Amino acid sequence: MLNSELIIMKRTKRYQAVIGALVFIALLSFQVNSKAQNIISLAGKWSFELDPDSLGYKENWSEKHLSSDIQLPGTTDEAGYGTVTKGSDYGILTRAHKYVGAAWYQKKITIPAGWNNKNVNLFLERVLWESKVYVDGKEVSTLSPLYVAHKHPLGRLTKGTHIITLCINNELVHNIGDKGHGYSEYTQSIWNGVIGRIELQKQEDLAINAVKTYPDVSAKSLRLEAFVMNWQQKKSPLVLTATLTDKQSGKVIRTQKQNFIAKAGEAKYDIILNQLSGIKTWDEFDPALYQVTLQLKSGLVQSQWTDVIGFRKLGTTAHKILVNDKVSYIRGNLDCVHFPITGYPSTLDKDWEKIFQKYKDYGLNTVRFHSWCPPEVAFRVADRMGIYIQAEVLWIDWWMSQPNPDRPEMDTRGFPQGLGKNPDGDKFVQEEMKRIVDTYGNHPSFLFFCIGNELGNSDFTVMQEWIRKVKKEDPRRLYAVSTARKITEVDDYMVTHNIPGVGGAYGNSINKTDAGLEKNYSKATIPIIAHEVGQYPVYPEWKEIDKYKGVLKARNLEGFKEMAKKNGIVSQDVDFHKASGALQQLLYKNLIENVLLAPSSAGFQLLSMQDYQGQGEALIGWLDAFWDDKGITDPKVFRQHSNAVVPLIRINSFTFTQSDTIKLSMEVANYFKNDVNAKLNWQLTDELGNVIRDGTAAASSFPQGTLTAAGQLNIECLNLPAEAKKYTFSLHLAGTTYSNSWPLYVFPKEQKNTANDIYVATEWNAKVDSVLNGGGKVLLIANKLGTKNTSKAVSFTPLFWSSSFFPGQGNETLGSLINVQSGAFKNFPTDNYASWQWYKAGSGAKYFDLSAMPEAFKPLVQPISDFHYNKKLGSIFETQAGAGKLLVCGYDLTKSDNAYLQQLRYSLIHYMQGNEFNPVMALPKEKLKEIVAKVPTAENQSPLPDQFNNAILYINAGKKSNSTRSEWSNVLDEVVVNKGFTYEVAGAKVYKEKETGSWIAKRMNINIAPPNGIKGYVYLHFNNPAQSKTSGIVSLEGRELAIGEIPVSGKWVRIFMMREDTNDGKLNINITSDGAANIEIDKLVVVPED
Repeated sequence: MLNSELIIMKRTKRYQAVIGALVFIALLSFQVNSKAQNIISLAGKWSFELDPDSLGYKENWSEKHLSSDIQLPGTTDEAGYGTVTKGSDYGILTRAHKYVGAAWYQKKITIPAGWNNKNVNLFLERVLWESKVYVDGKEVSTLSPLYVAHKHPLGRLTKGTHIITLCINNELVHNIGDKGHGYSEYTQSIWNGVIGRIELQKQEDLAINAVKTYPDVSAKSLRLEAFVMNWQQKKSPLVLTATLTDKQSGKVIRTQKQNFIAKAGEAKYDIILNQLSGIKTWDEFDPALYQVTLQLKSGLVQSQWTDVIGFRKLGTTAHKILVNDKVSYIRGNLDCVHFPITGYPSTLDKDWEKIFQKYKDYGLNTVRFHSWCPPEVAFRVADRMGIYIQAEVLWIDWWMSQPNPDRPEMDTRGFPQGLGKNPDGDKFVQEEMKRIVDTYGNHPSFLFFCIGNELGNSDFTVMQEWIRKVKKEDPRRLYAVSTARKITEVDDYMVTHNIPGVGGAYGNSINKTDAGLEKNYSKATIPIIAHEVGQYPVYPEWKEIDKYKGVLKARNLEGFKEMAKKNGIVSQDVDFHKASGALQQLLYKNLIENVLLAPSSAGFQLLSMQDYQGQGEALIGWLDAFWDDKGITDPKVFRQHSNAVVPLIRINSFTFTQSDTIKLSMEVANYFKNDVNAKLNWQLTDELGNVIRDGTAAASSFPQGTLTAAGQLNIECLNLPAEAKKYTFSLHLAGTTYSNSWPLYVFPKEQKNTANDIYVATEWNAKVDSVLNGGGKVLLIANKLGTKNTSKAVSFTPLFWSSSFFPGQGNETLGSLINVQSGAFKNFPTDNYASWQWYKAGSGAKYFDLSAMPEAFKPLVQPISDFHYNKKLGSIFETQAGAGKLLVCGYDLTKSDNAYLQQLRYSLIHYMQGNEFNPVMALPKEKLKEIVAKVPTAENQSPLPDQFNNAILYINAGKKSNSTRSEWSNVLDEVVVNKGFTYEVAGAKVYKEKETGSWIAKRMNINIAPPNGIKGYVYLHFNNPAQSKTSGIVSLEGRELAIGEIPVSGKWVRIFMMREDTNDGKLNINITSDGAANIEIDKLVVVPED
């Protein structure tokens, strides 16, 4: 080939590239200019008046001049209109200015000559809730969507000036209640105003109203459904030209032109772009986007529509979600409208970019908008960043449909009935479902849609027909009827905490990694995503109060701070925050890994990464309500267990004695887009980072979309140093950023505890006084001391969600703060919070209310009183007592067979024998004696049946069985009393020995259908005829309680049953053994609250 020919070819290619770029720029310029010519922004100052008495309609306010001013976009709260509030609302942030009712907005507009006699629409991006529009005093339109723009047709307007008047009503327009997040004071506010874009939009007589895009990855095609409005009332020839452009490169992929005859009115026209070679798919890893433009031309009339789309293919297997034919593991988080500065969801890109970057930082790929749908900007940003969206409409459950006389703060506005029996709500929800799907359906991020959250009292037969209809009309995503409560035949997937008739979808295994969830997930027939995982509160830092500079004020937190000041703990907020946050993260990791270790699970959704401002101040996040990090964890650390690829271990305990063998299996969950081929290296290191053992797992190939076993490992603790130590076991995939680690604790099996000059007592008697008065040292083992007012049982896990929203939990704490600077724990390895070794030492432990003690006094181990109580608590503390020194320990140091308690005893005694034991404070002795007084108790005695004379359910498990072992059936149980209950036991067998029967399993689920709305107590009697070391966890509706060790004589456990637990007519109790031994239950009793 000649050089001249090469030069010509190169110039030709350059020319083509330049022409392509110029065409793209020209097209973009046309779009911008066209948009500018067809839109007039109405942002700015409007005339305004509140209408609290609803006089505006009667007095024709649309025809009068409104006397005040307000800035739109904006709200009455932001402008300072409404009632000026004082004090704090219960359990939520408080609006500085409150207004609910009609408000009138008015503006003079000018229609340009080019718009003369054209159809004009008024576009209001977001309104809460109803907007009524008047033009020159005449009503022209009323709309009431919650989640899509209000687009009012104003008709044909003449050039010149006109008066636009809006009446916006933020009352409960349709009866869906005020507990779902679309209309609620829980997190956002019931605001009045207009947010986002406010504009006039000119519409040509022949115009594109909307376009639905249907990308087909397999066929490499794009079908457009164009809805064209022909106002000319006559047939008109039109040309539709579709152009697909790569958003990143600007390259035009394909242009398709097609001729049609436009019918009068609105009609649908299909245009297909085929042979789209080189199309890139959209997913969380590579969110490839394309701009699609549709131009309409009919004579001199031109109209244009444009959108940004992605090519992705959705599907499911029996257990997994598929994106582009590859398994996508859902790592989600709930969004409940957290914008405390404005009180409404943002319509700005930068705000959603900040939020979704947090998702990416913490290894998450999905946002579930709990009972609401965000503005379009959220979808747009999610498209760009590769975030999957689940949108919903509302939340109605049993407890919202009736008054709550003893808890008026729980009353729901309108007391809405469930869907299917709520005509007004039914109509609105069906219309809103269609509006959401039609408006946001083109976004590739819109993967999931369901009607709402926990629709317990709704008619699922009716609702599934609604889903069936919308699914048929728009099959571009996965659908479900409700998040949790029930699975129907139309559901493509289910987000739930409990698989009906099977068992739980998540749970804390406590001190091990495998909660045995696979046996539940494997029985599902559609993908199951664990629902609202977490809900562990963290103590707040008081400096957060200063961040509430907008329309919502943290007066509730101000009140809690004053309470903390009164009880002498206000200065400890930072320490409490760190310790409770560390425990929260330990438990979040445990929960997530338990779900990941179930190969048939489809994912999890957290509640939540960020704090929840309502429902009793549920500060359950590691981000605050402003989406700012609280300093609890680091994204890199969190991504170890929340990522597309996660190295995992399956281990039965994190705590060992030196006679034990650490047995674990190594596994890798790979939900990245490709297989991972890398060595899996492991290490065991001590607290100084010294490598004690290391090696490489057998497997080095980890296929995409599954959990792969990598090898077994046994480490003999006898070969480790003969002292109590904390170790870290870590895994790392070589050449990648994927790693994970776990704390392991190894303690001596036995410890010589020689008290020497220390007097050890189990009650404060005369001998204690004598030793102290003589200048001696006393170790008071106080686990059986204290009254019901001065002491409570130590709980390892934090309380659930919020103690004010869920009162009566029994647990009032958020873990413990441990003074690691004290020599008391020199021989008991610990961090500043109670980790797994404290769980092993915690059976039967007590803490004491020390709020009456001086502010400067700080216990050595301080259970963190939930900020709703803010008491000064202590489970281990020291004091000068007369001439002597006293150390009080609420842990049962008398248990010689518990290596962890014996090590704690050794550490405390060793500390007391040295010079470091020198308490700086002398607590009031007589007051202290009252706090740790001995009260005669019948600990762990089985109550006689007549003590349950008011029981409404009393079951002797398996007592009527004639076989030693059999499958559970309710006919085998002796039901002594039953007042309106049904029940079933899943996962357990019936065991009968002599006259005693029991339900027996390592994990069982008791599903009870109680009378709606009862509250009281569930009593479970745990039996231990095998005399094995048995303990476990009991969980009622997700709230966990450690059973503790079960003696041979058996043990009663009492669990509070809240009205909220039973309002839906369902009560779920999960029981899980801690170790290899089975759990046995021989009695179940339900007693109503007095």
